Parts: sequence; C-alpha cells; structure tokens
Amino acid sequence: MYKEEIKTKHDAERAVVIEAGGSDLRWKAWILIILCLEVIYIMLEFGFNAALLNVASGIFPGPESLDDIEMSGRILSGVGFGLLIYGLLGMKYKERIFRKGNQVKLLALIMPIAIGSMYVIQDQFIENVIVENSTDEERFAATYLNMVRPAIRNGTLILEDVPITQETSDRPENKAFLAIAGMLMASNGKLVEQIPREIENIVGAMVHRKALEAQGDFYTAYRQVDERVLALYEKYQNGVASMPNAINQSMREVKASEFYRNLDGQLSGAYRSYVNGSISVYKAIGSKTYFKPYYVANACNYRKTNYFPESCRANIKKHGGAYYEMTGTPLNVRKFCDNRTDQKCDWSAERVGRIVYGDLTAEKRRTSPFPLTVGGIPLGLSKRQFYQHKGFAKNFGTQRHKGISLKAEDLELYNSGVPNAEASVRKALAREMKADFIRTINRPLKSGNDIEYGMNKAQFFRTESVQSAYRAVLGDDGSEIFVAPGLSDSGFLDNVLLPMSWKTVEVKLEGIPKSVSEMMTSMDMIVQGKNAVRAMVVPPIALVLSLFFSLFTLSKVLHHIAAMKYIGDPKRFPLKRVKLTITGTFLFVVMSFPFILSDNPMVKTGIVEAATGISDSQEAPSKIITSAMDWMIRAEPVIYPMANAFIGIPTNPFRKYHDANAQNVGTDDVGKLATLKLIMSLPVSEAQRILNALGYSAGPVDGMMGSKTMKALKGFQKSRGLTASGVIDAETSMALSESLL
Repeated sequence: MYKEEIKTKHDAERAVVIEAGGSDLRWKAWILIILCLEVIYIMLEFGFNAALLNVASGIFPGPESLDDIEMSGRILSGVGFGLLIYGLLGMKYKERIFRKGNQVKLLALIMPIAIGSMYVIQDQFIENVIVENSTDEERFAATYLNMVRPAIRNGTLILEDVPITQETSDRPENKAFLAIAGMLMASNGKLVEQIPREIENIVGAMVHRKALEAQGDFYTAYRQVDERVLALYEKYQNGVASMPNAINQSMREVKASEFYRNLDGQLSGAYRSYVNGSISVYKAIGSKTYFKPYYVANACNYRKTNYFPESCRANIKKHGGAYYEMTGTPLNVRKFCDNRTDQKCDWSAERVGRIVYGDLTAEKRRTSPFPLTVGGIPLGLSKRQFYQHKGFAKNFGTQRHKGISLKAEDLELYNSGVPNAEASVRKALAREMKADFIRTINRPLKSGNDIEYGMNKAQFFRTESVQSAYRAVLGDDGSEIFVAPGLSDSGFLDNVLLPMSWKTVEVKLEGIPKSVSEMMTSMDMIVQGKNAVRAMVVPPIALVLSLFFSLFTLSKVLHHIAAMKYIGDPKRFPLKRVKLTITGTFLFVVMSFPFILSDNPMVKTGIVEAATGISDSQEAPSKIITSAMDWMIRAEPVIYPMANAFIGIPTNPFRKYHDANAQNVGTDDVGKLATLKLIMSLPVSEAQRILNALGYSAGPVDGMMGSKTMKALKGFQKSRGLTASGVIDAETSMALSESLL
C-alpha cells in the first residue's frame, strides 16, 4: 500500500512538472550548490597549476616537493573527473523530479570511486607504461636532462639566443619552458650527448654558486656559533687553571669533617684489627704460632734470603738443630723443604715464603675446623698485601661524602703499605670535581660528549662535539669539513665554503653514471634512472591534466548557469542550442586563445621545435606531443599570474608553493631559433689558464677553486661588466673564451 502511495505521489509531481514545461524548480538550489563546488574546484585546480609550475621550474627543488604536489594533483583531477561523471549521471533536470537525498548519495558514491580511479590510472600510466617501458638510454638521458633546469636557473648553463637567464627565470613563460625542458630535449640527440660530457663543470659551478650565494648567511651563523664556542673554551681554560685551588679549598673542608676523621682512623686501624684477628684464629686452633711463627735462633737472617742456603743448614747443625718459636719453646724439626733443589718436598714441615713452619703447627692448620681468614682475608699478609687484597676492598666498600665517591682501588699507599687518607681523598675529590666540570662544559653542545680534562686548544676545537656545533650551520654538505675557530670572512670562504662545495661536487658526481653501461651495473643507478624518467614526465602530464579538468569544469559552470535559466522558463529557453553553443565556443577558445593572444618571447623563439631538435633529427618527436607542449607554453603565462596570486592567500592549501618573486610576461625582442645551443661553464683549470694568460694571476693551473683564483675571476668579471660573483658561470665562460679571440 505504501509503495502505491509513493508511486501515485511521484506521478502527480511529474504531471505538474510536465505541465510547467519540463523542469522541477527545486533543481535550482541544488545546481547552485554544484556551481559553488565547481567554482571552488576550478580555483583549487588553478592554484595547483601555479604551485606545480613553481615546483617543476625549480623554485622549490627536491623530489619531496614534487611527490607532495603530485599527490594533490591526483586527488584534484579525481575530483574533476567525479564532477564530470556526476554531471553525466546526476544532472537530469529535464522532466525529472528533484530528490535531494538521492543526489547527495549519488555524488557521495561517485567521488571516492572517481578519485581512486584517477589515482590508479595516472599511477599505472606513469609507472608501468612510461617508466617501466623506458629504455636504458632514455633513463640515462633523463638523469642528466633533469639537471638542465637548475643549471639554467642559476646561470651555469645558457641557451644561446633564448631570453632566459638567472634574472628572468621567474617569468611565467620561462617557468613553463623549464617545467617541460627535460621532456622536450629528450629527443634531441645532440644535447643528450653533450650534457654528460660537461656534467662535472655544470655540477661544480652550480654547487660553487650555491655556496657563494649563501656565504653571508653561512658566515653570520658561523660567527654566532664561534662566539659561543670561544666563550666556552675560555670558560674551560679558566676552569682548568682554577681547578688546583678549588681542589685545595674543598680538601680543607673535607679534612675538617667528621667523615675524614672516621676514615683516617678506619684506614690506620684496619691492619691492627687484622693482626689481632689473626692471633685469635691461631689461638682458636691451638697453635702458639702467631703472625711471625718461626725464626732460626739468630743463626740465619732468613728474611734476606729466598731459600734455605747451605750456610743456614750449617748453622742449624752447629746449634744442634734446634729452632724456637717466638715464645722460645724448642721444636724438633726433622727436615726442611728446599724448593730450589728438591721439588718433592716433605710437607710435614711447611714453608710459606721465607718462613718455615714446624710439623706440629702445619698439622693444626690443615686440620682447622674453620677457614683460616679474618674478614675473608687470609692470614700472614704484610701491610701492603693486606690493603691491596680484594677482601679488604670488599669490606671497605664505597665511602661517600658530599659528592666524593672513594673506593679501595682509589687508595694511595705510604711506602710502608698503609693507605694515606689525605692523598686518597684528594685523588677522589679531584676526580669528581673534574668530572663535574667537564659535564658542565659539554652540556651546552647538542651532540657529542668528548671534551676531556687537560686538552690544549687544538684538541678542544677538534672534538666531535665542537665540530658538530660548527657544522650544524653548514648542513649535510659540510659533514666532513674541519671548521677552525675565529675565521675571517675570507678565511671562512677559503677554508670552509670552497672545500665544502668541491666535496659536495664529488659526492654528487659519485652517484651519476658516466655511461649507459655503467648505469646497468648498479641497481641503485637503475632505480635512479627510473626516478629521473618519472621526474621528467610527471610535471608536463600533470600540467596538461590540470589545465584540461579546470577548463572543462569551467565549461560545465556555463552549462549549469544556462540550466538555471532553463529551469526558470523551460518552455521558451532553447537549452539544447545554448549548450551546443557553449561547448563549441569552449573548444574554440581553449584551443585557440593562447594563439590569439600576443606571443610571449619564449614562443617567438620557436623553442619547442628547437629544443626537440626537429630540424636536426630524422626521428622527429610526435606532433601531438610538440603541439601540446607549444600550447602549454602559450597557455600557462595567461593563467599563471592570477593563479599564483591566488595561492598567495594565507588560507590557501598551496600557500607554501607561492612564488613571491614571480615576474610578469617578458616583452623581449627575440629572433627565431633554428637549433638549441648550450653554453656551459668552463673547467676551473681552463679558466685559470685563460685568466693567467690575460694577466689576472689566478695561481697554478691545478683545477682547484681557491681564493686566488676567485680573486682573479672577480677582477675579470668586473672588467667585463659582469656580476662579480666569483663563479665560472656560462656567461663568464663565454666572456673568457671570447677574450682570447
């Protein structure tokens, strides 16, 4: 019954709609919502386009920036695709009853499917169709072609007769070219062969320029760290110098304490307690032999001999063979053990060290019912042996007093073997005070803990903790550079920045294959080659998709505006004809508006054809690709200024990719290019040779950029009206080469 009522209601509503001319007025509010969503999407897509152009042209270099912006682009293109699908499936406002719940559900269902589909399609197309199917030669070329963009941006590489320099690289038309330069040049055989041969000079000049451009900031940061480290070293010196007085003062306080008096008494009385304990043990086993059990009755001074000598045996016979205990009671000793001549001793008489025990005492000791020790320490030890025995160390334990931690191994002994309380406490006190002082010195340094007591200045500044503080201002590139203290501006440049830049060049060049065959020998280089292809093709593809979906959605906005007019007056509004007109106009404008507007300088040069090497190559690239790239270079400068300003709004999600230094479209008067020619930086050794020939005294031709070479280079640059940067960039290289003609 319920379903029949719903059907009857819908039929009645449909009849009213048909009677009104074929449209439900409730569609107007929903179309207005869709219009707002589409306008927001177009603004975001234009913003993404500008952000991508800034990233791809090198304003925000690095694979992380490209990965982040690419992810945003895939999501946005998925949204655009979802709006397109929804327009085809959901926007059926002619003779349809509007059901808001159904429309919301349909849009909510389409969007995640569309976003996921676009992500997967783009990922599969780029990774599996383009990257995986790229040849070894293409990967090798891409590895080098991706270096063209930063080299052009910083002036280490010049495109002859092309209006793009370090100063003009932020123009929108130049950004558009830089974003697609690698993809364009990939089919230009001459350029692909030339760049690898010159890569060392390109990378060297780029790194060198980067170091020099950051010299001011680097040196300012260095001076701040240097002041803190020098102050720390002064504190270290003062602390070491004042340490003896500090120890003496603390020692006076300790000696006046109850702790010291107890310790002194404990140490001096320990051996006496041990001797008394030994006597008690001897008495307990019934032996009259105490600590010094026997001596030959003044006949032999046995304590000065290591064994019983013949003279002693003779004296024994002379005195009737009688030996006496300390009490004077005679003992009958039948035989002695001489370890020097007789290894089979008769142990009825026991010999320990130089002391001989009679059979009666030895027997009592062997048959003792309890250990013959005092506090875990065996009997018969001298003072020195007693205080050095582990049993004494165990009984002594650890004595603590106001930061002092005194153990048995810390004890200093007199010549007699008795511990010297004052020397022992001073030793422990000095150790603790020095350790506290060193902990205080190490604490301000964020890494390392290797400053030790008693270092000289050279040792102090070479510690890893101090060097880490200096290197923190240099970044990862300065990880192996020794940074000395107190450097001047020029000394910092000569001893830190220049060596750092050349080490960076060496590191960068190590990971770049010198040939296709070398690239194939390393899995890391193969992966690097694939990533290079990916980095080369992603920006152009993403820019094309961004423009397509944003402009296509713009046409849909016009369609929906027309739909709102139709819904208001469906009987008289020619919706079909208006939509066809909008579509035709849109296609015409999109395809032609870049060509209708005045050409920018980059377009006038014919850069696309020249960069691809069409005039020199028998295998010209696809006409579709060159046409698309030509269209992009024309279209981007039209859209970019507005889009870049939009992402400058603080609340924009692409705010971090805003280029505050973006320039306007250029108006240079340029000529047509037949081929693209690259002018690259000269090797340092060649620049030194030319500078010396010109009388600028660049020093030995050793290929190393030092302060003398830089001074000569700056002098030459000033004389030619160039920026005295001290960098062998392409412009300086061209001037050096021409100066010898």
